[in-house]
Amino acid sequence: MGNSSLNIRDEADALEWRVYAEATCAGLSALIPLPFVDLAFEAYFRRRMPAAVASSMGSSLPHRVERELGRVPFQFSATQGCLWLPINVTRYVLRKIWRKVIYVLTVADAVEQVGYYWHRARLLEHVLHSHRPGAEMSTEDSTYVAFHQVLRETESSPLRGAARKVVRSVRRAGSLLLKARRQGAQSSLAKQRDLIIEDWTGVQRQLEHIVTEYERLYGGRVQLRYEDTPVGGRVNGE
Repeated sequence: MGNSSLNIRDEADALEWRVYAEATCAGLSALIPLPFVDLAFEAYFRRRMPAAVASSMGSSLPHRVERELGRVPFQFSATQGCLWLPINVTRYVLRKIWRKVIYVLTVADAVEQVGYYWHRARLLEHVLHSHRPGAEMSTEDSTYVAFHQVLRETESSPLRGAARKVVRSVRRAGSLLLKARRQGAQSSLAKQRDLIIEDWTGVQRQLEHIVTEYERLYGGRVQLRYEDTPVGGRVNGE
């Protein structure tokens, strides 16, 4: 019993909650039963994540960097055109209503989304610590491109067990997230923090995969750009 309590304390010390509190809120937004309201809450907490991670390191970010790392690139196909926008919006609304009615599907969505945002938080932590993107960087910089690409390609399934425990602990998602928005995510999600701590060793081990994949993509892009740069030239932002 004593060893178990000691292990939990060690994991509590290892978990930097400021990095993952906003991410957990963004993931739990999928539980809100109202179409578009869930997206609004998700976007709000997602945009707060870069500044929260930087704050945990005792620093701040230029507005341009914070904006770039807090967005999700819009995937647009020129072959579809604007005429598909109303159809896609209608599909989104119908899908959301259906999945809100069948609550078990809503829980599944939230589990996937929580896992995704934990990955995003860990990647933000790594990027800001290792690469320190500056305001002069363009959106074509290897840091940003690799960041968004690895998030698109990463699956959150290895984190489903821990994410499911967190999702199932929430009874009124709307009230909880309103509280988090008004009073701060760190203090509002104390119960969810304790649940994450219980599984933190396993979660942390799984999260390192996204760091490895990011470095692979980032290193590959830097190498290609150096090969394409004339002798004596400069690779922007690297």
